[in-house]
Amino acid sequence: MKLPVRIKRQFGPLILETKCPKEIVDSLNDWVDKSNSDPELHKKFCFSKDKKNIPDLLSRNIGLTFYSEQYLSDIGFKDLCEKLGNYYLDYAEEEIGRKLDYDEVNLAIIADDQINCDEEFTYWKEILYADAWSNSYYAGDYTPIHEHGSELAGIVILKLPEDLEKSRGEGKSENNDGKLAFFHGSHNSFSNDTWTLNHEEVGDLFLFPSWLGHVVYPMKVTGERRTLSFNLIESDLYNHRLEQWEMAK
Repeated sequence: MKLPVRIKRQFGPLILETKCPKEIVDSLNDWVDKSNSDPELHKKFCFSKDKKNIPDLLSRNIGLTFYSEQYLSDIGFKDLCEKLGNYYLDYAEEEIGRKLDYDEVNLAIIADDQINCDEEFTYWKEILYADAWSNSYYAGDYTPIHEHGSELAGIVILKLPEDLEKSRGEGKSENNDGKLAFFHGSHNSFSNDTWTLNHEEVGDLFLFPSWLGHVVYPMKVTGERRTLSFNLIESDLYNHRLEQWEMAK
């Protein structure tokens, strides 16, 4: 006797996976390298332990470099992530069978209602900061489990140490050396509450709901693991923040 069988994913968030074009990845890395080597750019875009021009996100004390929206627009990243975000919205609406509360999303920008302008983002009136930044991980660095304050959040893998894959394969027990992992729900039979990336490649791009918890486990190897994090927000909020910035100039 044959029975019709279907397995449906009725619960849990959607995660979009794709590849960021190499020329955009190269441009994202160039910005970080130039900002860290040029004192003027470093002062405006990079976190420093002895300055408060740029905030230390999640108090991680790791290398952080923010991007201007103009630069991300010039290299095509702004257009790319917004197209992916709006594709995600259309797909999600069809998947869950109901209309979402907003129609479009844009790459978020940092506005004065998000920051203490006396201490953080000192140059915010002259620079339109995108809500996008690079994270540079070295041995001992990690990111605790957290969420993002937006509609959608994204991660792009920009650089990986040569011996990272080898390190992850060593040892008898599971080795989470510098791995990215997502957390959702609770641990039960027939269901996973954690999705850990056991393999990464430069250019991997992930887009997911901002409320989805994620973590980067401590790095054990030498060398740099570099990622880009970014936020997408609904268009009305984006336009409001842009108006705030224009008025503040």
